[in-house]
Amino acid sequence: MALPTNRNTREYDKFVETDAGEVAVRTVGDTATQAGGVSQASGLAVYYAKPSGTNADATSAYTAATQITITGLPFTLTANDIESIEQIPTSGNTTVYSNKADFTVSSGVITVTGASFASDDVFVVKMVADVKGYVSATNALRVTESNPLDTKNVALLQVTETAEASGTTNNRYVDVHNYSKVKVQFEKTGGAGTQTHTILASAQDDGTALSSCLYQDISQYGITPLTQAAGAASYTADILYEVDVKGLSYLDLRTVSSVDTVNYGLYVRAAY
Repeated sequence: MALPTNRNTREYDKFVETDAGEVAVRTVGDTATQAGGVSQASGLAVYYAKPSGTNADATSAYTAATQITITGLPFTLTANDIESIEQIPTSGNTTVYSNKADFTVSSGVITVTGASFASDDVFVVKMVADVKGYVSATNALRVTESNPLDTKNVALLQVTETAEASGTTNNRYVDVHNYSKVKVQFEKTGGAGTQTHTILASAQDDGTALSSCLYQDISQYGITPLTQAAGAASYTADILYEVDVKGLSYLDLRTVSSVDTVNYGLYVRAAY
């Protein structure tokens, strides 16, 4: 069924009087007032389907003489969700269908009894359904977390050395641009030698290769030990510590073997 041809009547029917005596936009069943596209009283939202490439919640397209197809909705469409369908031809007047009895829906395909659609028509479909994320059965909003921490289980360095020769120096560089904190574990696991561990940091970020940047030793004052009371100039015993890397570009986790061969592990993970 088309809307009344008298525009004054159509405009008048858009409005209702609230209990407070104010004018508001009429919504589904005249039971609530529309605010920002959402019926605050009933947990409903207004959705629009328009031709592909336009600003809308979903896409509408011609299917047959009495059918159009809606894709991209965040809910399963039913006939009761449809408020109106505007059929806009390439020339001539727009036809608006709003009689729910004329609508049937199957898998996103809307059939409109009595319609006469053309393949070059475009369609604007207004629908009213639950607010995105709203669960009517529990009267609650569904909440999801973007990029939760359990998806950011990032190992930045995992090194296990066996029988490293005396006199060996290793500079292991860690890029920390995207992190605020990292945790580091240094663990001697065997061998008769001594392994000395120091921590250096750089804020240089001018395109210089990380191994050629200028570093400052932060071993004693730039870390937070988690397995001893305070930092030291260097470490030969096992240690777990945290480094605040906000504003830093790179860490150089340096190890030096001496006296004899040594086995050790050096592990770094993001702490965010």
